[in-house]
Amino acid sequence: MNYKNGIDYMCVPTDPAVAEDDLLIHVSRKDILSRDPRDEAPHMRANSEAIARERLATLKDIPVEKIGEMYSFKRLEETAERKEFLFTYYRNNPENDNKKEKLSLFADSIQNGLEELRSIVGERLASGERCYAMKRNENGEYEQNGMYLIKSGRDITPIPLELPPMKKDTFEKVTSELSKMGAKFNKASKKWVVPRNMPKEKRSQIDVLLAEHDETKVYLDLPAVGRNTFASMTEWLKKNGASYDANKKSWYIFKHQNLDKYEKYLSGIKKPSVLANLNSKKEQTEKSSEAATKKKEKVL
Repeated sequence: MNYKNGIDYMCVPTDPAVAEDDLLIHVSRKDILSRDPRDEAPHMRANSEAIARERLATLKDIPVEKIGEMYSFKRLEETAERKEFLFTYYRNNPENDNKKEKLSLFADSIQNGLEELRSIVGERLASGERCYAMKRNENGEYEQNGMYLIKSGRDITPIPLELPPMKKDTFEKVTSELSKMGAKFNKASKKWVVPRNMPKEKRSQIDVLLAEHDETKVYLDLPAVGRNTFASMTEWLKKNGASYDANKKSWYIFKHQNLDKYEKYLSGIKKPSVLANLNSKKEQTEKSSEAATKKKEKVL
């Protein structure tokens, strides 16, 4: 989401008795109605004062012509300094069980934002309720930063997976397996993610799956030899799974293949081989699974 566009208008009640706490909500997905990060005065973002008046009238359910009598609007500069974080929380609507109310606020830190949310929501706050934190980037725009349980403050932000290069059919196969293993596709970030509290043995299995299908190209350094020797060498490469890149005019293998077999053609490639690392991870995963099974058996 991009909250940079638009102009901020400070909404100052002309009558001090007018309650302002109900301004701490979103008007829509694109327009914030919250508190000014500098002096805590209520403010609204809109493209013009007229639009700000109309939206406030709709929100308060009063005629727009009355808004001018009840509120004065002061335009804030678009370049004004903003707080580091923007929090969003969806709470139950007491008047409509099927609709959520959207509450937003600015804060200097994650901790301060969570504390203010707790104070606003109060006793209605359930242990599993979460909020979303966005952080201001160098362009002044807020980007998704994390997800937290409001009551405990625990970070439950999903961990993104770095998928290696793969062919289309390999990718479809791997993502199908990832889904079965508890990973999910995040549409906002366009990345596959896993829960932050995923058990280590499951995460290890995912790491092994990705490494086994890593189709990063590793180019081979073939020596200068005679025509007959070169023909024999390339024939051996074909039989052992190597391929030829016509664009780069070089032979290559995939990273998930056993690099030890091609050691003499891999100048500068780090050892031990990828296969050895995979085997090590598999052994660790198997040991963890065995230990978990034995633990369950003892309980039973």
